[in-house]
Amino acid sequence: MLPQGAKVEVRAADRSGLLSDFTRMLREHGLSLLRMELKRHKDEAIGTFYIVTDSGCEVRAEALHAVRTRVAEIGISLEVAKDAPGWPPVRKTSVLAPSEAAAAVEQGHERPRSSLGSLLWSHLGKLSNNFG
Repeated sequence: MLPQGAKVEVRAADRSGLLSDFTRMLREHGLSLLRMELKRHKDEAIGTFYIVTDSGCEVRAEALHAVRTRVAEIGISLEVAKDAPGWPPVRKTSVLAPSEAAAAVEQGHERPRSSLGSLLWSHLGKLSNNFG
């Protein structure tokens, strides 16, 4: 069985720093955002967040309850979406060397998506080589 994420719906009065506050509370509970969809209706921010654990394990109901309690203290309503429990399955991605990626594309395989962290490390590596 693959580790599972959770789909949650969030509502709050729109304000500066709202997303930062929400994601900080997720991180404090070992959770991260896999994907998000945000919209604004008048002065209200409405979002659908796809949450996964930092370690790739199943998102536990206890962690979601703890986050719900914490965000309620700062005026954020969080509800687990009933239409897609356990969505999405977490898939690990890897970053191929450029030659491996080109070979995979030639063979008809889809190129894996790079994460922000892997892209940052790649650019830092290139930058540090320029100083040497």
